[in-house]
Amino acid sequence: MTSNQLAQLFVRYLTTDELGHRLNVKARSIRARVRKTGTYFGLKPVKGPNRLLYWAADSGERLLGGAQSGDQVADSAQDQSADSVVAERDAGEKS
Repeated sequence: MTSNQLAQLFVRYLTTDELGHRLNVKARSIRARVRKTGTYFGLKPVKGPNRLLYWAADSGERLLGGAQSGDQVADSAQDQSADSVVAERDAGEKS
């Protein structure tokens, strides 16, 4: 990874400590939840080459303000599952 790529990484991402500060929670609480579930309430970190977790720069805003973005994710997941049920039903009717 070049220094330019590393610099871009830091511009677009927050460390776990920075995210914790923005959300007013302890960083170790975030890390514990990620260990258990793989996400922090729907926010998925990127693992850096130095084994640290990095979060999208707008993660705090999406989580705090974000019933709208969360609803969109939930709606999208429901739409996909509904589409798969319909596709399975249609495949069964054709057989």
